[in-house]
Amino acid sequence: MDMFITISVDKYSFPSGHATRAAMVCRFVLHHLVLAIPLRVLVVLWAVIVGISRVMLGRHNVSDVVFGFFMGYMQYSVVKYFWLSPLSAPALFAVWNQ
Repeated sequence: MDMFITISVDKYSFPSGHATRAAMVCRFVLHHLVLAIPLRVLVVLWAVIVGISRVMLGRHNVSDVVFGFFMGYMQYSVVKYFWLSPLSAPALFAVWNQ
């Protein structure tokens, strides 16, 4: 491997944590920010490039990255379910502080 200063790197890591976070951040940005179409394409392209880079560097198999993307997509679904809107957050904190 071409890794010089590494200590106990796990070659067989499933799923890819980088792909998981890239997918989750991509969905978060696309859902919460109003972006022009070219910026939306760049955000998705960034996530795809993260996944491709993990395979090309030899750190993961394609299945690791694909499952990582799926897992990140599902993690954002959980975040979205528990997300507090600006309308509900003050009411929750008012109840909490009583």
